[in-house]
Amino acid sequence: MQISQITPAIAKLAPESLSDHELLVAISTRDQSAMEELFDRHQDKVYRFICRSFKDEGLAEDVTAETFCEVWRAAAATFKGQARVSTWLLAIARNLAISVLRRKSEQALDETQALNLEDGADNPEVAAAKKQRDAIVAHCLNSLSAPHRELIDFFYYQDKSLAEVAELIGIPVNTVKTRMFRARNLMEQMLKDFDIGRFDSLDQSSGEAWLPQSGAFARSASYEAHA
Repeated sequence: MQISQITPAIAKLAPESLSDHELLVAISTRDQSAMEELFDRHQDKVYRFICRSFKDEGLAEDVTAETFCEVWRAAAATFKGQARVSTWLLAIARNLAISVLRRKSEQALDETQALNLEDGADNPEVAAAKKQRDAIVAHCLNSLSAPHRELIDFFYYQDKSLAEVAELIGIPVNTVKTRMFRARNLMEQMLKDFDIGRFDSLDQSSGEAWLPQSGAFARSASYEAHA
């Protein structure tokens, strides 16, 4: 569907009579009434999806608003028509939510690291070892491909179940299991190169234990329980 080909045709029609695809075409020409119609049709669906996926009503409200702002600013003009508009909107919302949570996580990590620096409980040698360990783990995580890194983030750091991860990413649960298995193995192999498998935990405060006998996350023991 080419925007330039159908814009004149839909310009004469009332927004409520247009399809979702046609509304996006109108929005790309800065049609405010078309934007309001799209928002009315899909705001509840976007809100419920984010609220259900991330269990955070405040996040859902913010992301819903930002999703439609994105559509108005530029996204409508980039729509390719390869998926349902509702699915496309949910994908935008999901990506925005992940970005928001990632920023919050990074901010919280920075604050935690600052507190750890001020904590005099550890002697300098222990503090240095922890700092080096955390840097290595972060390096290994960043070395994973984006899909594998996303799975680790959802499952271990955001405490999502396999079913929730599958819904968020939009792939079958069995595919999530396969990718998770691969991601864990990749992490284990990389960390073994740094002898990280002998550390008792990634972070005592987070409870994300790294078992010395296997080099796997402690939550791996409950992996099947999430399936």
